[in-house]
Amino acid sequence: MIRTFRDVIGFWKTPDDLAEHMQRLGYDVGIYKARQWKTRDKIPSGYWSGLIEAAAELGKEVTTDMLAAIDAKRSSDDHQGSSAA
Repeated sequence: MIRTFRDVIGFWKTPDDLAEHMQRLGYDVGIYKARQWKTRDKIPSGYWSGLIEAAAELGKEVTTDMLAAIDAKRSSDDHQGSSAA
């Protein structure tokens, strides 16, 4: 089950492989950027269409709704953490 952006990135052996895959599809995703996504557990929404396309080529179903739900939960968790401080 996909619960985090790291789960989605995990479809590829490494973040570098994800970056290379998205580059082949014409998206401007460098290796450093993909590594940051994994570290931060965050993928900016501007890259979601490319991510969905790349995942589909792997036979993985990823949708905008799934990514939006991950993002909303992550934002909610971030907000709760900052209000508890």
